[in-house]
Amino acid sequence: MNTKLSILLIITALFLSGCSEKFYNFLYYDQELHGIQIAGKITNIDVIDLRQKDLLKDIEIPKSQFSNYDIIAHPALTNKNKELLERKVRSYFTNSGKSLKVKCYIVNTAKRATRTIFKLREFVLVEMSIAIFDENDKLLDFGTSSSSYEHKPVGSIKYEINLLFEKAIRDAVYRCFDEFKSIEKTITVGGAFRYSVIKKED
Repeated sequence: MNTKLSILLIITALFLSGCSEKFYNFLYYDQELHGIQIAGKITNIDVIDLRQKDLLKDIEIPKSQFSNYDIIAHPALTNKNKELLERKVRSYFTNSGKSLKVKCYIVNTAKRATRTIFKLREFVLVEMSIAIFDENDKLLDFGTSSSSYEHKPVGSIKYEINLLFEKAIRDAVYRCFDEFKSIEKTITVGGAFRYSVIKKED
């Protein structure tokens, strides 16, 4: 009996390890349809949250592993989130030539965690708009996007939902840039994998 139990535990550990590896590979690489570069140097990035501040709150996961819940929250962007967003925006510019300004408007965010006897899921959503202006505040282009992910946690729900939220931020930024039509940009067609601007922790 002990031998069978040991074998079962080993198989379970290997399975969870494989799931975890796939999830983190998904997290740390951003698959983008095009590699985008815009000629210009960013002089300023403003992150503007369009929502009511009193409605913004980060998700709170119950500590008990046996409680059933379905929790949804609409978090504000943390300083870390804003830094991530700004680094992602800057990655699409050559950092040379004409001066440009960028405004990022946060339209909506959501984190949701659900636990029942049969289900354990986490969900994130980021909706934003990005506008690019020249140095005289003339609007050059404007894009809107939405990015969402759903995932079955394999580790800490709080830790993984935060990482998933960061990926949704990066993806939403990319989708805005991919949508730009009027601004001149260099596009590498054929698909591009970009290593994430977040770093995997040991």
